[in-house]
Amino acid sequence: MKIKYLLIIIGLLVITNLDAQINLQEIERARQEQLQREQQQQQAAEAQRRAAEEQRLREAQQQRELEAQRQREREEAYQNAIASAQRNFEQGQYALAKLEYLNALELRPENAATINQRIAIIDRRLAEVERQRAEEERVQNYRNAIASAERNFTLLNFTQARQDYLLALGLSPGSASYINPRLAELDGLIAEQNRQRAAEQRRQQVRQRNRNILMGVGLAAVVVLALIFGDGEGGTSR
Repeated sequence: MKIKYLLIIIGLLVITNLDAQINLQEIERARQEQLQREQQQQQAAEAQRRAAEEQRLREAQQQRELEAQRQREREEAYQNAIASAQRNFEQGQYALAKLEYLNALELRPENAATINQRIAIIDRRLAEVERQRAEEERVQNYRNAIASAERNFTLLNFTQARQDYLLALGLSPGSASYINPRLAELDGLIAEQNRQRAAEQRRQQVRQRNRNILMGVGLAAVVVLALIFGDGEGGTSR
């Protein structure tokens, strides 16, 4: 009987041990699976990190290449602007040269000192060109005024000739030694014209007054004759 119980106890122990071993195996298998999943997750995360890093490096490289391209284009545009500015300056096209230098300055602000010096030279040249243009225009206007004055003088338009000489004197005060005697002569001629006009007006007034008198006398004579002849015809009829 004791042997039977002993066998039962031993059997229970074996079964318990087997269950424990099975549980341990299952726990170990679950742990291994968990470790495998974690490793896979880590590997996936590492792969994503490497992919993101590679993408970042590619984008950074593309940005550097793009910036380098922009720098090359900016440098090429700058050199073209400088070359065009110098060419226009040599050809006397100062306004275009200044515009190109301003374009170059916008492309390379760090070269402001050199470019501004060239622009200052151009501004002086432009001022000189403008002064020469104004002087040529003044001289031409002076010549036109003198020509108009002499033409009007020839046509006896003394008042207009005097205005033309005054305009010429304003344009060239240094010509006073030539113009002032002409003005004095014109003043005398204008005064003489005014006297002649006044005398002619008086003569016309006298002629008009005489015509009015003659017309009045003639009208009176007609009236008198009409009365005389009218009375005579009346007396004959009676």
